[in-house]
Amino acid sequence: MYPGRAIILALDAIIQVVESAEGYRWQLDPQLPGLLRDYQALGYRLIGVLNPQQFGLSLVESLESAELVAYVDELLQAAKAPSLHAVYLTDDVTDPRPLWELRGQFGLSLQQSVLVGTGDGYEQLQANAGIGRLEWADQVLGAAYRPMVRAAS
Repeated sequence: MYPGRAIILALDAIIQVVESAEGYRWQLDPQLPGLLRDYQALGYRLIGVLNPQQFGLSLVESLESAELVAYVDELLQAAKAPSLHAVYLTDDVTDPRPLWELRGQFGLSLQQSVLVGTGDGYEQLQANAGIGRLEWADQVLGAAYRPMVRAAS
């Protein structure tokens, strides 16, 4: 077990916008539920970072933010994935302050945590927040990059 560690997910890297007859909807990467279960089994906290502007959303009221976080949770539940311990919404993914607050709230060691994202903004977030490791989303979601989970004896 790895108490005090987190997997920090750049949700814009693992959510796809899909057009259907009913309109647009979000869809999670199909590998995500297994990845989250594996990390949760190892004792990692599951944290999401979401920039709503990446999806063309401009959230003005806190109610809209709460609805968006609830929608992400519904997507996870529908995919039979564990819920995230925290999701923070930001229009500046390079700002480390929300992660520092979560570090205090959950007793996290960011140096021993993993950031899963893609792009320059998340490289900058890793440096600014002192996150130990950055993994590219397209690589982490492949089975070869999953953490090894041992069966309880």
